[in-house]
Amino acid sequence: DSAEQAAALMALAALFSGITLPCPWAVVVDIGGRNSAVVMGYVNIGSCLAGILISPPVGQLIDHLRSAGGGWQTVTAIHAGFYLAAALCWLAIDPDQTIEHTVRPAEARDAV
Repeated sequence: DSAEQAAALMALAALFSGITLPCPWAVVVDIGGRNSAVVMGYVNIGSCLAGILISPPVGQLIDHLRSAGGGWQTVTAIHAGFYLAAALCWLAIDPDQTIEHTVRPAEARDAV
């Protein structure tokens, strides 16, 4: 319940979050191949949009919790739920299925 304990737990959470970063990068490279930058762009914009869309409701939730005398436990639990949902979404992605077969080579586009 101390500030030091909270800071240590947040640092530990950041560590575990950082440890997982190579996995999405590897999947992006596997799926994208030579178009990895485009795939990463989609992943990045999806993450940014999620951050933008979730910020107002989280702010309202925090205001509500403060007025009700609550703490950050609910917000932390919601974020943990989002992390779990994101992990489950990654299970649905097949890194062996690339976008290379859906993109026509430059030679084929020029011949048309």
